Amino acid sequence: MTDSSVSLFRPFEEIRVPLKLLVYGDPGTEKTRRALLMPRPIYMIDMENGASSYANLVDKGQGFYLATKSHAELSAALDELMSRPPGTVGTLIIDPITVVWESIKAGHIERMSRKKRVAPENVRFDVAAWGQLKRVYGDLMTRILNSPFHVVMVARGKEKIDERGNKLGYGYEGEKSTTFLANVVLECHAQYDVVLKDRTGTFKEATRRPRVAYTDFLPQTGTATNCIETDTEAAEKDAYEQDWRKFCTTLREMSLDVHTVSAWCISKNWKRPVAANPGERERLLRILRSDAAQMELMVFIGADTPPPRLRAGVMEPKDREPAVFMKAGS
Repeated sequence: MTDSSVSLFRPFEEIRVPLKLLVYGDPGTEKTRRALLMPRPIYMIDMENGASSYANLVDKGQGFYLATKSHAELSAALDELMSRPPGTVGTLIIDPITVVWESIKAGHIERMSRKKRVAPENVRFDVAAWGQLKRVYGDLMTRILNSPFHVVMVARGKEKIDERGNKLGYGYEGEKSTTFLANVVLECHAQYDVVLKDRTGTFKEATRRPRVAYTDFLPQTGTATNCIETDTEAAEKDAYEQDWRKFCTTLREMSLDVHTVSAWCISKNWKRPVAANPGERERLLRILRSDAAQMELMVFIGADTPPPRLRAGVMEPKDREPAVFMKAGS
């Protein structure tokens, strides 16, 4: 744990993460069929009850699906897949991701309809409601981006028209931020595809191409995982700004940095510091001060020498704190 490791900043580095592909377009352009050629085993969230049409495309024991229109059930399924050992999930297909945003809005309408005892069509979306729903969707998308497996998000496409009836061009149908979050965006038409966005660098962007195989992007991806904080986690951090700054300062005084501690917590299936509340972060600091944690962190980062406190021969009294923080998802 050298002095250079305690900064909030980190050097630019090339990290190859699993493919997170958004593909949308006309019906009949084999969007889902191409997704089923991705690495096995394949898990499909079937939101349009069409999985039975593709049973002959996946070998027995290599493909599984969940038929649902509920974003809550999708979230629970994502929890299940994320809890599995690395490498046991090849690709997750969400077909179509368009329904997820519709489900989130429908859930709000149902809640407000019951709460206010009004007909569903009379429920209104104010600014606060939109902000809440955007956060729910954003948190779900962040978890998808952080997943250690490939994800193909199939979506509907349509011709965009403004309120005056003017055509605005063909586009993705769904929550707008999705196109910014995916690392590859593919638009499919009857005779060609358009690679609108490609962070893998496989194809030149905004050019027409013959039908693209999703597997073409795989050589430029890897198995590293993202650690993007969710909107809710960021809000929690900002709500307790002084506590967060104090926490980061304390880590630096211990010759630790928040990135290393976050990665260590993830490796133990604990909450990341950014997802913890002030009391939980204080508990984590007590754990980090223990000799056992200091030595474990030394091994985790591959340090050649013990941390300064252990090199000085300083030994703490026996910890009263249990040797566990908070399980992720607690």
